[in-house]
Amino acid sequence: MRGPTRKIATLAVHVLTASGGLWGVLALDAIAAQRFGAALGWMALAVAVDSIDGAAARLLRVSETMPEIDGSLLDNMVDYLNYAVVPAALMLGSGVLPSSLALGAVAAVVLAAALQMSHRSAKTEDHLFRGFPSYWNVVAAYLLLLELDPWINAAIVFGFAALSFAPVYFPYASRTARLRSATLVLGALWGACMIVLALSWPDARLARVSLLYPAWHVALAAWLTRERARGRASATAR
Repeated sequence: MRGPTRKIATLAVHVLTASGGLWGVLALDAIAAQRFGAALGWMALAVAVDSIDGAAARLLRVSETMPEIDGSLLDNMVDYLNYAVVPAALMLGSGVLPSSLALGAVAAVVLAAALQMSHRSAKTEDHLFRGFPSYWNVVAAYLLLLELDPWINAAIVFGFAALSFAPVYFPYASRTARLRSATLVLGALWGACMIVLALSWPDARLARVSLLYPAWHVALAAWLTRERARGRASATAR
């Protein structure tokens, strides 16, 4: 792909990334109208866009073709909206948190996400996230779907906020080399489950089955964290 065609394709990738901002705004509008199924649908669409735009950008080498647009900055702006602001609004608007702690909990979400996403060591060279990688959209969705006690939900939120700064390592699903195929397959099945849940709201019977993928992600994070700790111990011993 050369010349104008590559320029157009590169611009299309940037527009695809930027479209995440629109899906975030539509999710916020749905939350304000108490249409939580629609909100979950827009949030799922934002995740779908985020899962493919990076691969497309790397394939087209957009930073070389259109260096005047900072694709990483654009992606971070959209991610903060969709992975922090929209989920915080969903938690606040859906009443899944105790009223006395709701504001503090959503403050923990947006502040932890801002600091984690902007940390220079948030991503490792081998494509891992250091600390909980601000998957607050996933957390908010399950708080809504599982209908747990609001105080348990608050404990979950504060726990993940603390994990944002902990020396734990989570896989970057689309790029990590460890068990990548299994992670991608499970991720695709999980995405399909979330779409079904959004379309069938308020029927959330599939929610507990769909927890298999988040459980896999957490287990993989625990294993990767242990492997890195062993590697550092071995290096120190030498």
